[in-house]
Amino acid sequence: MNAASESGYVNPIDAAIRQHKQFDISAYQKLDEVPYDFNRKRLSILLKKDNKNLIVSKGALKAILDVCSTVETGDGKTIDITIQQDKIQQRAEELGSEGFRVLGVAYRNCVACVSSDDNRNSFTKDDETNMTFLGYLALFDPPKADIADTLKYVFMATSANFGNMFSMAGISLVLPFLPLLPSQILLTNLLTDFPEMTIATDRVDREMVNKPRRMNIAFIRNFMVVFGLLSSVFDYLTFAAFLLLLHANSAQFRTGWFMESVISASMIVLVIRTRQSILTSKPGKYLLTATITIAIATLLIPYSPVASLLGFQPLPIEFLLVLAAIVGLYIICAENVKRIFYQHVQS
Repeated sequence: MNAASESGYVNPIDAAIRQHKQFDISAYQKLDEVPYDFNRKRLSILLKKDNKNLIVSKGALKAILDVCSTVETGDGKTIDITIQQDKIQQRAEELGSEGFRVLGVAYRNCVACVSSDDNRNSFTKDDETNMTFLGYLALFDPPKADIADTLKYVFMATSANFGNMFSMAGISLVLPFLPLLPSQILLTNLLTDFPEMTIATDRVDREMVNKPRRMNIAFIRNFMVVFGLLSSVFDYLTFAAFLLLLHANSAQFRTGWFMESVISASMIVLVIRTRQSILTSKPGKYLLTATITIAIATLLIPYSPVASLLGFQPLPIEFLLVLAAIVGLYIICAENVKRIFYQHVQS
């Protein structure tokens, strides 16, 4: 079995296997190959040894088991695979939980299988049947150094975007003006990107990398819904305060929501970046610096010379006090919701 094809491509799995241990394959001659594809999720080769043809297949465990009818035991006996099916799956799950990427290997003798170079017949994927399961290829695949860093980025981006979308859609139904102008939306997205870009430099809590973890779409979905809705709740609280309490005009409303959106989205990163309390898990210096810088810049923009160009208006002190109270309450609530969320939802 060659690690390199005729094109010169080296299969990384084959290369890893051969680097781990050298095998004497001088007695085997490779006759043909059915390449891997994403439907079959396996690769098969046709070998010749002592005038006998042998099919060897490897691939995703389920894809291999689907074409097996028997299994070879440790003492070389061949038995019906249904007898060992549960044990095979259980062992594969154990290896996966230990951080291994598990592939299956199967084989069968095939007298009728002939290389496609022979005019009589050809070796195809239809020959992948009634095979004997031989065992696993367990490849160690440790967590990447930046996997935990990878609202961390997903959590922040999904929850913030979902919340803002829900808030924008809802308030647009009742306002006689646009809640934010296009240029203001672009500026909001630009400013909130800066803390997100520094997440890769953040400190990582030990429990996030003490065991292998897989991307859990259901967990991300639940996180997005919970914290997205929490973000929207405080957006609507801001809307109510501006419209009903402070009687803001359109420019004041847009300015206030811009400031609340950017500052809260930046500050919430410090909360959701960790499962621990923000008082016990300190953020990296670049993330903290970016968050504080963006918060200050957001406060200053409405009072700068470019404010009128962007459609902003300086806000009276009572607006700023209300904003500070809303953002502070948001951070406190997010910290408590995070604690409850992790108590009930497993990643």
